[in-house]
Amino acid sequence: MALSQDMDVLLLKLPWQILHIGDCRFFAKVSFTDSSYCFLLSDLSSVWCEEAAADVIQERSKELNKRLTAPISSFLSHLSHFIRPLLDSIEKTPHSLSCSRAPDRLLLHVKSRLSGLPFYWDFHCREADIRTVCRHFLQPLISMSKALDAQCQELCTLLRRKDEEIQDYQEGGAVLSRDRLRTETFDDNAFYKTFISKILNKVQRFYERWRSCEPLWMGTDKADDNAARFLQQKSAKSTLLLNPILCLKTY
Repeated sequence: MALSQDMDVLLLKLPWQILHIGDCRFFAKVSFTDSSYCFLLSDLSSVWCEEAAADVIQERSKELNKRLTAPISSFLSHLSHFIRPLLDSIEKTPHSLSCSRAPDRLLLHVKSRLSGLPFYWDFHCREADIRTVCRHFLQPLISMSKALDAQCQELCTLLRRKDEEIQDYQEGGAVLSRDRLRTETFDDNAFYKTFISKILNKVQRFYERWRSCEPLWMGTDKADDNAARFLQQKSAKSTLLLNPILCLKTY
């Protein structure tokens, strides 16, 4: 499924947030307007999305809520107030939100009350197309990697210049007054080897922790949220570097 251009741009301005549904965890982006909504979800194995306009919402509301008659904006406002507090919440998602997987889609089931009457809603999230995956995952990661690499290069250059400055002081007769402040000359090759080794271990641990939560249709175990929250925070902060049109909240 592909997103419309306007909704795609709107979602690019939003950070990924964690959504717990039962024992399953997703990265989520969600947007509600007065006449439409869009849901983008990923469990790092698949990416699903649904963009629904007024006609789809009207038809589905008639199917699921035959006793309720209200403007579409009321349904969307209710769904927005129901979903948004669950994003990044450390509390376990209530039983009023559940999910299941059909052969070609991910279904999110909402059970609540509106104007004193039962209100039901199903989000029909289909697998996202390659363009959507690239724009919301691959392109931000590549841009972030390039930006961080450029920053690292600048810091390495600064450290080498500092070493040259210290050497000049020493050759001029300067003596360090506190020996505990003495540092080794910066070796960028040794630094990179140590850094890459540490990073690879952290990435591997994160992936193992995330994958310890089995796919939602197989049942899951309780997993540590720290690794997932680490990725979400880094993503939200570093995405500020990715594109001039992005304006994301940070944590």
